[in-house]
Amino acid sequence: MPTLVSHFNQSINKYSDKTALIFGDTSISYERLGEAVKRLARALQNLGVEKGDCVAVMLPNLPHFPISYYAILEIGAVVVPLNFLSSTDLDYFLKDCNAKAIIAWSGFADAVLSAKERLNSPLELIFLGSDIPQDTRSLTQLMQENEPIEYFEAAKENELAAILYTAGISGQPHGAEMEHIALVSNALLCKEMLNITDRDISLGILPLYHPVAQTFSMNATFFSGGTLVLLSRYTIVQLSQTLQTHAPTVMVAVPFIFQELLKEAVAKTDSFKFSLCYGATLPEEEALRFEQKFNTRVLPAYGFTEAGPFVSLQRYGDEPKPGSVGLPIIGVELQIRDEKGNQLFPNKIGEIWVKSPGIMRGYHNRPKESALYLKDGWMFSGDIGFLDMEYNLYIKERQEEIISRGGFSVYPSEVEACFYRHIGVSDVAVVGVINSTMGSELKAYVVLKPGQQVSKEELLNLCDALPAYMVPKHIEFVSSIPKTKTGRKLKRLLRSIAETAILQDKRKK
Repeated sequence: MPTLVSHFNQSINKYSDKTALIFGDTSISYERLGEAVKRLARALQNLGVEKGDCVAVMLPNLPHFPISYYAILEIGAVVVPLNFLSSTDLDYFLKDCNAKAIIAWSGFADAVLSAKERLNSPLELIFLGSDIPQDTRSLTQLMQENEPIEYFEAAKENELAAILYTAGISGQPHGAEMEHIALVSNALLCKEMLNITDRDISLGILPLYHPVAQTFSMNATFFSGGTLVLLSRYTIVQLSQTLQTHAPTVMVAVPFIFQELLKEAVAKTDSFKFSLCYGATLPEEEALRFEQKFNTRVLPAYGFTEAGPFVSLQRYGDEPKPGSVGLPIIGVELQIRDEKGNQLFPNKIGEIWVKSPGIMRGYHNRPKESALYLKDGWMFSGDIGFLDMEYNLYIKERQEEIISRGGFSVYPSEVEACFYRHIGVSDVAVVGVINSTMGSELKAYVVLKPGQQVSKEELLNLCDALPAYMVPKHIEFVSSIPKTKTGRKLKRLLRSIAETAILQDKRKK
């Protein structure tokens, strides 16, 4: 199976006159995109970046992200996309991957310069923007001053393409080493299984540093000859205008974005063929409202960074299975295992193990952690769930979020589902807080819809069908639930807040 670069270049040649990228009022053809990539590839080569070197990319959703991404790969180097929304660990990332250079937006210059000061190794600084720091290089100038490189197969399919940092399983940032074959297979499977073609227009609303945006919005779209419409930062007005002007046909988004699109200020459109929901579960009522408003299908999808990232998704055209995240994608095997590693029968809850061509090579510089999660070609996802008789996957919880109360295991999502049945509830997160007698007590953080008044008693009445050990002892109404930018609830933070409050109350007494 060829590399990311070879697939990208096939599209450059096949769809040269077609629009590859739209950003604001700017449209970029495949030919222009390919030329920009090859100019930057030559520039990086002239700066001393060699095959196997790591180059970090810290850019928002601008055309320069895919240009940088493919230029790095073009010369056989390794791309390291970084989360620009949080720069606290920047020096750690740069040191861990031994980055040779970083390509960043000038708005992040202070963070980048500060990180470089803490490094003991040389780092080439390349900035995008009109006002860049002294003694650094301009990305725009590099692309203007260098001639396009001649294409050559700089890497092989089983060589390293990217290091993607994640805290999803380990709880602290680890770099997942992704080979070309892993990322190519995942993108091609998205393309084939979802029937993405050169007629499709993909709405690039998730930040491209995120693996799901790289695989679906960028790689699958370009490999299909489709068009990617990029949004760097959006308001409801900009989002509505984009829908009306460019009529996107496909999208991958997190629940928060679906909820934003449901707002009255966002105009209706029937251009969507489907939308993938990734990262968390969209409440069924909101999914139905979205489908009705946009005359489309919401397809649940599941995966994690180390898997490329897609593991399962609901097929376009299949009947939905409420609560399911679909069937494994082609080439993926799933097993549900108990704590001893024994495979469980259908409908039995256990650890989700994945075998896939998209699985990472290992964690960068982390052999012990790699050995812990990778066993005989299989990887533990860190999630708990089950398979039904038809092999549909259901996610119950992340292992770390399961609450042990009085010797019983509580899946917070089951309690949250009860609260979501109330018409006045917008969002809810259930966490366990330490209790000396029961091990843990349940606390529910609840966000109400605007103008709604709901009592704690009303919510507790919705839990009548639950066993007593699953009923929350504490309920707190809050204005919002803290989440990551991809929609995952920050339950560790909520647990910490709850336990701090309990300690403070004890001290007062």
